[in-house]
Amino acid sequence: ARERLGKQQLGGALAALAGVPGEEAQSVRDEVERRRREKKNRDFEQEREKRILAQVLESTTLEKAGKLEEALASIRRAETLEPDNKEIREARLRIEGSLAATQAIDDRRRAFKTFMEAAEGARRTAEAQDTFANWQRVIEILVKAQQNAPTDEERREAGRAGVVAIRGRAWARARECESAGKLEEALVAVDKAGAAGEAPPELLAYREALQKKRGGSDARAARKKAHDEAVAKAAAETDPAKAIEMWTEAADLADDPKDQA
Repeated sequence: ARERLGKQQLGGALAALAGVPGEEAQSVRDEVERRRREKKNRDFEQEREKRILAQVLESTTLEKAGKLEEALASIRRAETLEPDNKEIREARLRIEGSLAATQAIDDRRRAFKTFMEAAEGARRTAEAQDTFANWQRVIEILVKAQQNAPTDEERREAGRAGVVAIRGRAWARARECESAGKLEEALVAVDKAGAAGEAPPELLAYREALQKKRGGSDARAARKKAHDEAVAKAAAETDPAKAIEMWTEAADLADDPKDQA
């Protein structure tokens, strides 16, 4: 039994002691049991280390493949088997950080898409109604889209749409000012529209028409002033002959039928 014990033939050692009484035989039996427990513990530890290594390797492979949720699950299983391992803990924290960053980008991409779709709907409304307020709404939505853009390309996409909306807003303001007779303000607004990217031919034609309209308005204002001054002088003239001549000159300056009368 001792010879077999020395060769780690534990089962054979016990078999040799079958039916053998005495303390010495029991001592050998106890030693066999102790060695069996040690071997069982060693086998368990080796198996645990193999499982840890397998989980770490699997996590590394999944992380490189961009499968972060699966990688995190694997590294957590490894950490459960060896919670005090610093390298495993650092790997888990790294993957959690990468996953959080990826999820944040995904959230921003979804928000960007939502805002861009809303901006497109608002743009169609603005083109149909063509008011300053409608175009302002488009710009406000595009600002939010740009703030949530996850990449430079998507920021540029929102920026290009914003240029169109800024031009539309300024153009709408110009028309509103024109309708109110504020031609100088209309020209300022149309210049802002032209500064927002490359001005389309229609905008350039509108600006030219505004300039002509303003020129005609200035000429009428000058004639009105001259008419009023001539009327005042004619009314103050005491010589009837001169007064008639002056009233005739004033009438020639009148554009309003009432003034001509």
